Amino acid sequence: MIRRTFVGFGLSVACIACGTWQRVGAPNTPQPGVAVTQLFDAATIYDRMGLFVTAAPLPTISTVRFLAGPTPDSTLAVFALSLANHSLSFRRDGNEFIAEYHVEVAFRTD
Repeated sequence: MIRRTFVGFGLSVACIACGTWQRVGAPNTPQPGVAVTQLFDAATIYDRMGLFVTAAPLPTISTVRFLAGPTPDSTLAVFALSLANHSLSFRRDGNEFIAEYHVEVAFRTD
């Protein structure tokens, strides 16, 4: 008798857990296709992480972190930039591959 009750209770919990539910007052859930495409979109993930993201023709991901300087009135800025491999181009020069790029970063006080 106890075993039968335990099995019935377990099946009830399993059925409830696998069913769909929504909190009262929650907005409508997005369509399943939209949620899946955002899951595999790297730019969306990096943007949610707080990184700066740019799209084609030169996709980049960058970030800036500020640290305390050696004196109380100074701040160090650490800038990191990541370029997508497929957007870079190289030229062959003998046994070497050469790529020339120029990155300019300007910090302004606003």
